[in-house]
Amino acid sequence: EDTKAFESEIAQDTDLAEQVAQHRFEWDAMEILIEDDLRGKMAEWKADKDAETTPSVSVLNSSQTLKSADEKKSPLRVVKGGTAMRRLYYALAAAASLALVVTGAWWLWHINVPKINQTPTDVVIKDTLKKTAPPLPSPQYQKPFSSKKEEKSQNQTIKLMFAGDIMSQLPQIESAKLDGEQYDYTSCFQYIKPIFDKADLVFGNLECTLPGHPPYTGFPNFRSPDDLAEGLKKGGFDILVTSNNHALDGGLEGINHTIEAVRKQGFLQTGTFTDAVRRKVFYPFIVYKNGFKIALLNYTHHTNGYPTTPPAVVNRLVMKDIKKDLKEALRMKPDVVITFLHWGEEHEINENINQREVARLLHSWGSDLVIGSHPHVVQPIKNEQVILNKKRVDFLTAYSLGNFISTQPFVNTEGGIVFEVNLEKQNGQVHINDYFYIPVIRYTPYQHGRVQYFALPISPIEGHEDDLNMPADERLKMSNFAAKTRAHLEKFGAVERKLEWNDIRQQVMQTER
Repeated sequence: EDTKAFESEIAQDTDLAEQVAQHRFEWDAMEILIEDDLRGKMAEWKADKDAETTPSVSVLNSSQTLKSADEKKSPLRVVKGGTAMRRLYYALAAAASLALVVTGAWWLWHINVPKINQTPTDVVIKDTLKKTAPPLPSPQYQKPFSSKKEEKSQNQTIKLMFAGDIMSQLPQIESAKLDGEQYDYTSCFQYIKPIFDKADLVFGNLECTLPGHPPYTGFPNFRSPDDLAEGLKKGGFDILVTSNNHALDGGLEGINHTIEAVRKQGFLQTGTFTDAVRRKVFYPFIVYKNGFKIALLNYTHHTNGYPTTPPAVVNRLVMKDIKKDLKEALRMKPDVVITFLHWGEEHEINENINQREVARLLHSWGSDLVIGSHPHVVQPIKNEQVILNKKRVDFLTAYSLGNFISTQPFVNTEGGIVFEVNLEKQNGQVHINDYFYIPVIRYTPYQHGRVQYFALPISPIEGHEDDLNMPADERLKMSNFAAKTRAHLEKFGAVERKLEWNDIRQQVMQTER
C-alpha cells in the first residue's frame, strides 16, 4: 500500500519524479561497479579452484542420492561438482539474498531521508578513488534547479539556453579584484541574468581553469580565481562543459580543482574528469528536468599541445570514441542527446568542411543537437537533413556561439549569441518547437575607477542607450556588431528572439542608482 501511494505521488509531482529517476540512475551506476567487483571475486575463485589438489567428489553418486531427504530440501546439493563448486553456489545464493536486502534498505532510506549528505555511489567507489579527488557531484541528488517555469499541462516543455565561450583574461581578473585575494564577478552577468531566469536550463563553455590559488593569469594559460564560478552561478548558469583547448592550462591540479570548485557552487559539469572511474559512472552525463531526460556529451579537438596527466581524463574529439559514447547514450533512452564540440578555426565566421562532416556524422549516430565553440566568433545555425534509420530527418547545429564574455581585440570577437531551444514532449515524442538567437555584446564602460566587463543582451538596450548612460564608442560597437551578426545568421534562416526593455529595466535602474 505504501508503494502504491508513493508511485501515485510520483505521478502527480514532477519534481519528485525527477529525483526518483535520478536515484534509479545512480543505482544503475552502483551496479556497474558491483559487477566489476564480482568479476574480480570470480577470478579469485577460479585461481583458488585451479590451485586445489584435493580431487572433487561427486555429490550425485547413484540413484540413492536423489532419495536423500537433505537433498530434497536443498537443490544446490543435487549438482555435480566438488567442494569449491558448492562453495561458489552458496556464495552466489548469499550474494543474491544480500543484494535484495541492500536494495530494499537503500530504497527505503531514499524515501524517508529527504536530504542526502553522502551519495550511495560515494560509498561504493570511494575506496577506488584518490583521496585528493573532489567529491562526487551531490547536486544531482537534490533538486538541482529551482523550477523557473513550472507548468502543469498535458504536453511537457523545456526551454534551454546555451551561451558561448566564457573567457577570463587578465584585464577581467584585474577588474574583478577586490581587497586582498578576493574577487567579484557578479556584476559581469547582471544584465543577462533576467534573460537566463526565463530558461529551465542554462549551459556555458568554461574556457579557463580554476586552480584554487594564485598566480591568476590570462592568455596563453587561463588560470582564474574560484570566484568566477560563484559569479556564473549567481548570473543564472546551471551546467558547465569543460572539455576545451584550455582545459589543461592549470595542469592536473587545474582539472581537479576546477571540477571541485564548480560543483561546490552547485553546478552540473561534464567533459573533464578526475579519473576514468568517474567518467565510466557519470558519462554520458544524464540530466533530468521538467520530465525530460537529457544526455550530454562534450569533446575538444586539442588542448594546445598539453598532454593529459593521469589519472585525469579530458574528452578528445576522436570519432570512434564519440560513436561509442553516443551508442551508450542511446542505450539509456534519453529524450534528447546534446553534443558540445570545441572545434573549428579561430576567427572564421563560417564553419569549415570538417565541421560540417563531423556534425552530419554525429547526427546520423543519434545526436539531436550539436553546439559548437572555440572560433570566438559567431558561425551559422543550420537546420539540415540526415538519413537516420533509413529516414530523412532534420538536424540542428549551432557551429559556434562566439564569445559570451572576453577581452579579445580581434574582428568579430566583441560578442556572441545566446542560443535558445524550446523542446516539447507529446505522447512520449520529443520535437523542437522553435529556436532563436539572442545577440550579446561585451560592454566595457569605465566605472568606479576601472574598466568594467558586462555580457549585455543587445535588443532590449537598443533605443534605451541613454538609460544605461552608454558612451558613444560603446554604442557604435554595439550597433556594428548587431548589424553584422543579424545579417550573417539570417542568411541561413535563423530567427532572433527580440527582447523588450522591460525584460532588464529593473536591473538597469538598480545598477544606475
